[in-house]
Amino acid sequence: MEEVDCGLTQNLAGMANFIQSLPTQNEAVKNKFRHKVLVVNCEMPFMAEPEITPEFKSVLENIIQELDAFIFAQPSKVFNKSNGVKF
Repeated sequence: MEEVDCGLTQNLAGMANFIQSLPTQNEAVKNKFRHKVLVVNCEMPFMAEPEITPEFKSVLENIIQELDAFIFAQPSKVFNKSNGVKF
């Protein structure tokens, strides 16, 4: 198999592998999400310094809703449901 030079494809493959490694009680949901990641056709990185403001969080939430998107994020005050990287 040829090596893939596309950064997006490499990122998505890495995310799909990460998802596959996650423990779960519902393999069907995990597999559906993994497949969703594999068919994504773009990514939009967002950064906020020093932190995400309530206004910026609102903009992100609107984008997520409109595009049926997902977030891959490090833990922060805004995304605080786990101690590690999360979706």
